[in-house]
Amino acid sequence: MKQAGKYAVIFALVAFILRLLGFYGGLITPETAQQVIFMHMLFILLTVFLSIRQVRIDAGDQPFTIGTQVKAGFKSGGLYSVLTTILVFVYFKFIDVNYFIFKQQELVDQELKANPTVGAVKVKEGVENFFSLMNYCTITLLALMAITFFYTLLIVVLNRYVLRKFE
Repeated sequence: MKQAGKYAVIFALVAFILRLLGFYGGLITPETAQQVIFMHMLFILLTVFLSIRQVRIDAGDQPFTIGTQVKAGFKSGGLYSVLTTILVFVYFKFIDVNYFIFKQQELVDQELKANPTVGAVKVKEGVENFFSLMNYCTITLLALMAITFFYTLLIVVLNRYVLRKFE
């Protein structure tokens, strides 16, 4: 495995293990599960930064272009995003199976409280169609890829124009 991809795999596995430890330790409940995104944001940042740094080290004295940096960041961050999305699917499909049932019921209750004239069956069906595991995984992948895009550009610009002054 290439060095840049190594960081993505390591951080994806660390994130999954931390999520498992938090779940079995009682720290991650349906109410606090949304805070996990901050861990993923940190790990994407580290993955992209370390991958760009590793590619830069591997290049040695060869020219190192902005395109090479962006490519390295996108590759590693994209791999992290895909692996994390797969692990999120596994987590909710086999480990925390009650999360979607709890959240769907919470959304149905909120909707019925706000609009009592709508039928409960219709609301429940709409919520189940919208808030499903596949939709959640799709949104997770898109969000992680967007974060990867932003972090890659940010790190490349900082690396190219700010950190170069300190070498």
